[in-house]
Amino acid sequence: MGITGDFNEKYEEIRKRILDGIYSFTDIGPDDILYHYTKMNGIQGILNQNKIWATDYNYINDEEEFIYVLHVLVEIIMEEFGIPCRDEHNTPFCSTLVELLYNQNYMDYYVVSFSSKPDNLTLWAELASPGCNIGFKASEIFNEKFLHFSKVIYEREEQKEVVREALQMAMLHFRPDLQEISEDTPLATYLEGMDANQQAIMAKAAAELLMYYGIGIRSELFSAEEEYRAVFALENHEKKKRMRNDTCVPYIEVPVKCGMKDTAIEVVTLAPSSKDDLTSQSMNDLLCSKGYDDVLLLTSELNLRF
Repeated sequence: MGITGDFNEKYEEIRKRILDGIYSFTDIGPDDILYHYTKMNGIQGILNQNKIWATDYNYINDEEEFIYVLHVLVEIIMEEFGIPCRDEHNTPFCSTLVELLYNQNYMDYYVVSFSSKPDNLTLWAELASPGCNIGFKASEIFNEKFLHFSKVIYEREEQKEVVREALQMAMLHFRPDLQEISEDTPLATYLEGMDANQQAIMAKAAAELLMYYGIGIRSELFSAEEEYRAVFALENHEKKKRMRNDTCVPYIEVPVKCGMKDTAIEVVTLAPSSKDDLTSQSMNDLLCSKGYDDVLLLTSELNLRF
């Protein structure tokens, strides 16, 4: 069959597939409980509006995260092509891909963070002091489609596998004539017969997929958080803004299942700095006033002040 089709059209197809949820995935089990750490005004807003805020991915706290997937890619390029990523003799595909990831400009992705940890010191200190966490039955949280909802990957070899699969996915979209080759086939095979312009366009599509899947990749230094992320597109949402310290942060409101008669909330846990009797009573009053009499109210087992 050979190399066929308009490469620019194929690139736009990749972008559309991402936003249409074609690459959507989840590894959430039917009985998993995930915890969303928040301030007191956060839980009040969630209960009052039945909505949770998803933050623009470009405004997350960990700035190093934006280029982390690039570090993983650099390793793969060296393994696959045997040439440093910025070497002048590298392929147009590799050089364009590295440049695009280095100057990342994400599509409008919005993220809600959870943890499998119900009583995590780091998360209390960073997100909910004073405050609480809300334990949701994960499979029932959202009332609308997400792009993906899964556990963050911290282990390097698993990260490399995800990045390599994303590269192959993009390449096969441009090279349907190679659908039958082995998954272990060197990536350079997909570039055979392609000119520099075709390689550059295919690199743009690969960058889109790597940035999409890269949202679920973080440094092992953060593995204790055991984070899960739900990712949404801006489409069909109103972009709003809130102040965080001195930064105006874009966010969208995502409907969640927390109505009186049909809720995904299983438990609320008060932070170490919020577990005095008065705070506990006021939280119980809030839950009961909203019809959440059956929601379990706990306090952190950590006896710390911060």
